[in-house]
Amino acid sequence: MQKKIAMVAMIIALASGCTGEGASSSSAPSSTSNSVFNTSSRVSSSSSSVSSVPVSSLSSAVSLSSSSSAIGQANSDLVGFATVPAYGVQTTTGGAAGRTVIAATYEDLVAYAGSDEALTIEIRGTLSGPVTGYEKVRVASNKTIIGVGTDATFSEIGLRVGGLVGCSDAYNEANNYVSNVIIRNIKFTNIYDTKSNPDADGVTIECFSHHVWVDHNTFIYKPVAGVSAGSFDGALDSKRGADYITLSWNHFYHYDKVSLVGHVDTNSLQDAGRLHVTFHHNYYENTQQRHPLLRFGKVHTFNNYVFNNKARGSQIGYFASVRAGAEIYIEGNYFDIDSGEFAFVNEDSGSDIKVTIVPDNIIDLVNPNADTVIHVNNGNAFNPSDFYDYSHVLDSAESLPVLVPAMAGAGKL
Repeated sequence: MQKKIAMVAMIIALASGCTGEGASSSSAPSSTSNSVFNTSSRVSSSSSSVSSVPVSSLSSAVSLSSSSSAIGQANSDLVGFATVPAYGVQTTTGGAAGRTVIAATYEDLVAYAGSDEALTIEIRGTLSGPVTGYEKVRVASNKTIIGVGTDATFSEIGLRVGGLVGCSDAYNEANNYVSNVIIRNIKFTNIYDTKSNPDADGVTIECFSHHVWVDHNTFIYKPVAGVSAGSFDGALDSKRGADYITLSWNHFYHYDKVSLVGHVDTNSLQDAGRLHVTFHHNYYENTQQRHPLLRFGKVHTFNNYVFNNKARGSQIGYFASVRAGAEIYIEGNYFDIDSGEFAFVNEDSGSDIKVTIVPDNIIDLVNPNADTVIHVNNGNAFNPSDFYDYSHVLDSAESLPVLVPAMAGAGKL
């Protein structure tokens, strides 16, 4: 596939007054900013010159790739780590082998999602949590939870893909960990917890759960009168040994903490060697951090669209924070940012991490005085192609400002 414009990795060279060269490799974090990259600037991977392409022209000038020209196919294909055979599971099919049921009430959802039976669980309209407030519903193996139509909504309901054992222990192959789960086409709203130990996520994948696909969902943050910001947690978190996960075509709206991958820096017992996660074609709208925050695992993030308008009340801090020996491969994303300084890989990232920034990402900085900072780009991360094929869904970065908002989120299947 032809890579048309942009080279995020070249920002370091431009900041030093050089052109036509990529970022130099470094095994330790280095803070380097670019003072010339602005709204209409692009850095071409095939030229040493900076060309001017107005952002306003993108919607009419975009040429979609071969995969995105057939939008339905691009949206329905499962790709990424959730397709990789592991732990005795060949791929992720959810509840396809079982019957289809309708969860008409919260109680139905709890019963169906936690059952031992393979099920496709349909959600129609809005389901609200219990009168006691936010609750996480446990999801057992071989389940598809899917919204029907355009208005399937969970209000004060989160989903926890994880078993009843193993959350505080090392991996034990004798345990029957949760696997083979699909969550699609659901809007998550009012996700906050006012209890003494809030852990309010839209979706949590944990406790060595594996082969999980979270696709075409919308996660909405909005302040609630009388509820502190600390009562809200992440939109979509993967931790405590979770593995072989694909997170695709989701819309994250105004969230502060979007996606955690890895529990804490000291949790190598559970997380080291696991946490293989693919992020693709997600729409981050006015989000602030954790796109993701990554520890120990291997993350491939491609074709995501990050849009931030400071006038709407939030300012992005960074794209990725990579810690504790983790690896990230950043490819073909588009960043439309209104920020004083945008940290691509932020300053918390450690010296033992591996970061590869492929030279086909695009950054638009609305503020002409803004800086982009890359603290690590050592080119040492894993190659996703060693695990799975994704060439048939890889779009050009320049197509994303049109493609992703149009197709990501609930109600777009």
